Amino acid sequence: MAARDQCDEADTEEQAQQAAHCEADDGLAKREQRLPREDQPQRRTVPLGRLDESIRLYRLILLALGLAGLSAALLGGWAIAGGALRPIARMTSTASTIAHSRDLSHRIATPPHHDELARLATTFNDMLTSIEAAYQAQQRFVADASHELRAPLTAIQGNLELIRRHPEMPPSDRDEALAEAEREA
Repeated sequence: MAARDQCDEADTEEQAQQAAHCEADDGLAKREQRLPREDQPQRRTVPLGRLDESIRLYRLILLALGLAGLSAALLGGWAIAGGALRPIARMTSTASTIAHSRDLSHRIATPPHHDELARLATTFNDMLTSIEAAYQAQQRFVADASHELRAPLTAIQGNLELIRRHPEMPPSDRDEALAEAEREA
C-alpha cells in the first residue's frame, strides 16, 4: 500500500522522478506518466507487464542469435580450415607412402590452383625425379662395377683351381698362372 501511496502522492518533480517506477498493490510494475495540462498536471499509472515481457523476449532472442552466430562461425572456420589443410594432408600421406615403399617413381598430385601448395608439390616432384635419376645411376654403377669385378675374380679363381688340381704342373706353367692371378688382383 505504501508504494501505491508513493505513486499517488508525488507532488513535486523530484518525488515524481522517484516514483516514476513503482509497484501497485497487485505486485505488477507500473510507471507513472504526467500529462501536461494548462491548469494542472495530470498523472496516470501505466502497467509495465507488456514492456517487461518484450524486453525478456528480446533478451532471449538476442542470446539465441548470439549462440547461433557463434556456432555458425565455429563450423565455418572448421570447414574452411579443413578445406585449406586437406591438400597438405594428401601431400603428407603421399610422401609417407613414398618413404615407406621406396618407390621413387610415385609422384605427389599437383593441386589445380597455381598457389604455394602447387609450387611445393611441383618442387617436391622435381626433387623426387632428381633422386630417382641419381638412384638409377647408382644402380647402374653398382651393376657395372659388379660385372667388372666378377671377370678378374673368375680368372683368379680359375688359375688357383688349376694349380690345386694339377700339383705336378711344370714350375714355369705354375709361375705363369700365379703371375696372371697377381695381375688380375
